[in-house]
Amino acid sequence: MDVTVVITPNFKREAKKLTKKYRSLKGELEVLIEDNITKVYLLSIYDKSDTENISEKLLKQLTHGVQQTIAEENAFDLLQKNALEQNEEHSEDDEVK
Repeated sequence: MDVTVVITPNFKREAKKLTKKYRSLKGELEVLIEDNITKVYLLSIYDKSDTENISEKLLKQLTHGVQQTIAEENAFDLLQKNALEQNEEHSEDDEVK
């Protein structure tokens, strides 16, 4: 199966800080990205010794951002599909002439 891992800007910022503290984290994240089987959105990463839990407010903000990203991706995919179909129609018209 193909894998698509989407790393959000928030995750990048948080991971950058933590990879300085936990040297093995970078390699572990690379393995995670390479070995996944489905589309995964990495929203947040934090050190439990620094932060006990992620707030519901932040979680809602992060998931809202992902929902917007998905909507934009779907709109882009639809535009590409329509453009391909139009190109195929024009090619068929040209062949008929």
